[in-house]
Amino acid sequence: MKSKLATLIIYLFFCTSAFAAPASWYQWKSKLNNKRYCAQTSPGAGWEQDSDPYKDAHCSIPAVTRNEIATTKPAHPMQSSGTSHFPSTSPP
Repeated sequence: MKSKLATLIIYLFFCTSAFAAPASWYQWKSKLNNKRYCAQTSPGAGWEQDSDPYKDAHCSIPAVTRNEIATTKPAHPMQSSGTSHFPSTSPP
């Protein structure tokens, strides 16, 4: 019984960790001299976050945020063109 429970816990751990994503990178600006620094976490009290998230350590590839994903509508192929893909049903 204990081995089944342990197996289930290990299985659930690996299933949930499969959906984990890496932390985003941000540009941080110094409050002292306005220098910029790219890091995943704040370098300290003298720095403030100055950008949207990035995917890479050089802060050059913007990351897509959840809000952008939620508000983006995919183009529907039937609505994109002005013509219908179905035969006309109007009387001859």
